[in-house]
Amino acid sequence: MDMDKKQTALWQRFTQTGQVSDYLRYHESTRREQENGRRRIENSSKYKEFY
Repeated sequence: MDMDKKQTALWQRFTQTGQVSDYLRYHESTRREQENGRRRIENSSKYKEFY
């Protein structure tokens, strides 16, 4: 499952249930993505040739 789809599914579950545990699952999935800054930069500029 794509990370964006997983995050969307987790967010929708949180909005339906309102449970803190569901929000924490969503937040954890976004935090993991943000930790790897180099990967994020490479993915956002994958069509550039300076790597």
